[in-house]
Amino acid sequence: MPTRTRRTPEQWHELVEQQRASGLSIAEFARQEDLKYQTFFQWCKKIPVSPQESIYLNSAFPDFIEIGTADTSAKAAADWLVELDLGNGVCLRVRQPG
Repeated sequence: MPTRTRRTPEQWHELVEQQRASGLSIAEFARQEDLKYQTFFQWCKKIPVSPQESIYLNSAFPDFIEIGTADTSAKAAADWLVELDLGNGVCLRVRQPG
């Protein structure tokens, strides 16, 4: 069974910075660098994004997305691709476009 390398927090920080600069997803980078995905993902969450990256990342998402109510008739219910009951009377439904 192969052993994993123990890394210092500084080494994890460097790997996270490399991943962010690479343009690869966390999963792709972890696979490329032979890192355990769950461990690397936890380090990515721990290490803050630089102010420059934060501005870029935040600009990709709108401040507000309006979600309306849906027709709950039997015909409309048959059109749902995915339905997720969130509890307390809240249900998230996703349908295929078209």
